[in-house]
Amino acid sequence: MNCFLLRTFLFYSVALLLVVVLLPPLFVLSLLPARMRYENWGVFKLCHWLYWGLIKGLRVPVIIKNSENLPKEAAIIVANHQSILDIPLLGLLMKESPHIWLYKKELDRVPLLGFLGRRFGVSVDRSDIRNGAKTLLTTLRLIQGKNTHIIDFPEGGRYADGNVHPFLFGFALLAKKTGRPVCPIFINDTYKICPSGHFSIKYAKITLIVGTSFTLQAGESIEEFTQRVHAWFIKTSGERF
Repeated sequence: MNCFLLRTFLFYSVALLLVVVLLPPLFVLSLLPARMRYENWGVFKLCHWLYWGLIKGLRVPVIIKNSENLPKEAAIIVANHQSILDIPLLGLLMKESPHIWLYKKELDRVPLLGFLGRRFGVSVDRSDIRNGAKTLLTTLRLIQGKNTHIIDFPEGGRYADGNVHPFLFGFALLAKKTGRPVCPIFINDTYKICPSGHFSIKYAKITLIVGTSFTLQAGESIEEFTQRVHAWFIKTSGERF
């Protein structure tokens, strides 16, 4: 068995073990009412173990730059999206802090994953503006009075070309409604390990860069704020790692 096949086999073996061990208690905790579910210590302890195990199972170097920029207060975390691996990477950065995922509605159709997504996140229908407004209101209701991070991939999908694509402005609307800072995290080269639509696991170095948080300025429009955050990603993507 060559290194390529061995890496794939080891990763999915670890992933299967984590699912068998952690999924049953996580499923039980997912049945808690919303007022308890989104700040439950047990939920995010289990999630942290899951994220940590998946990333360790890759057996690739992960370099995190400027981790001191991660906000201690509740914030909106935005990142570019290259691979499904971006989810455990961002989750790992959250450590055991409560967080809510914004994810594309298509995942609701995936058995079990869709159920857990609905219990610990908010699905986003990016094709319907009315549903987008509903998503905003649902998210605001879930985080009201809670020290819970919101995690969003504003590109609206995964891209395996290494480029940063245009951003949707949902995160900027949330920033305006909540007054929360927006923390940008640039993810580099995860598409080389596990691009969308591929089963195999390859080897590459992963780099995450945590930027200084952005705050919506007085008089700044949603579109201007979205472009300002997007410009940081474009600039950072052009740096050498």
